[in-house]
Amino acid sequence: MGILLLSAKMMNRSFNIDWKEACLSVNTCVYTDYVLWHKRLGHFNYATLKRMGDLQMASGLPKIEEQHDICEACQLEKQTKIVFPDNAFRASSKL
Repeated sequence: MGILLLSAKMMNRSFNIDWKEACLSVNTCVYTDYVLWHKRLGHFNYATLKRMGDLQMASGLPKIEEQHDICEACQLEKQTKIVFPDNAFRASSKL
């Protein structure tokens, strides 16, 4: 399922890592370039990023492809709170 990146033995109730022997790329994540730009620029929508690239408004901006996946942070931001109905039951006394 996954690839072992690092292992460490417990000594004195802590995990000691010998960084000279450990692989230096233990923090890895796979993003395409345009997803990384989406996140770096404050979750701009992909159409805006594509237009910025077409108009050469940012140097180093990769070719933006049509994005069909929804960013989790963007999805959570677009959710709205459900309003309580006006006729909701209210207790008249404690317990």
